[in-house]
Amino acid sequence: MEKITFRKELAQTIGLNESIVLEKLYEHVEKAGTPLNGQVWVERTYEAWQEDFPFWSIATIKRIFASLKKQGLIRIEQHGKHRYDRTNWYALSEEGNHCFAQEKKIKEKPQIDEAEDVQEKITIVEKQLKKLNFSPFTYRKKKN
Repeated sequence: MEKITFRKELAQTIGLNESIVLEKLYEHVEKAGTPLNGQVWVERTYEAWQEDFPFWSIATIKRIFASLKKQGLIRIEQHGKHRYDRTNWYALSEEGNHCFAQEKKIKEKPQIDEAEDVQEKITIVEKQLKKLNFSPFTYRKKKN
């Protein structure tokens, strides 16, 4: 059983249904997004969205996406290779990405901590080698 998540502050700002869909779109883009024209897109049909939200009709899902687009949080385009392919592609707009900026910083932080930890270990080893008068990258001049 999958849980549905949303941010309380975001739901107050853009609406409950919109915040639920935006959260799910962000999840799909992060997991299986396709870079295209400088943005990361996900290709989905309304039927596929209804699998994520079986408690909503397709008409309701369409209204929610229209609301998100009107609010400037997402982009919807058709990038199909064939004329008859009318499948929508979805991407977060710049404003939509700002809703998840804090989450991205949290995900990136452990990498920074690991880099700092590695640098700290290097510094400790360098100090220990210096105490032993060992410097592998320097050379001594021969005495004549």
